[in-house]
Amino acid sequence: MPASSTVIDFTLHRKRHLSLDALARACGVSRAMLAQVESGRSVPSIKVLCKIAKGLKVSVAAFLEDRAFEGVEVLPAQQSKRLVSADGAFISQALFPYDTARQSEFYAIRLRALGEEVSKGHGPWHPGKPGGGPRCAGSQRQ
Repeated sequence: MPASSTVIDFTLHRKRHLSLDALARACGVSRAMLAQVESGRSVPSIKVLCKIAKGLKVSVAAFLEDRAFEGVEVLPAQQSKRLVSADGAFISQALFPYDTARQSEFYAIRLRALGEEVSKGHGPWHPGKPGGGPRCAGSQRQ
């Protein structure tokens, strides 16, 4: 396994004494792509991962290591954020706290039958500069 943050265990071909060339022929993925995945320089798409799994005659789950879920914290329902629309048709509840390393959050969303929730997307992101900060309309001095 490379020292990168990848969670894909790509050593199965070696355990089966297959060269990258042999694996490339078996799964229909180029040797160059396989070498990049193995070294951690590239993360395969789901399509490529499925081809590799098929070539090795294993499920995609065979590539996942246990460490993929290290550090994942599950929130008890009473501790998670819960957003409810004014009419109660839409409920959003956080399943995991925001993970800064993975830059992701997971939510359970419930929408009443024939319900609708319209939400504006986030505004544009503006990279900050050292010593600077955002200036909003509410920040103006009067």
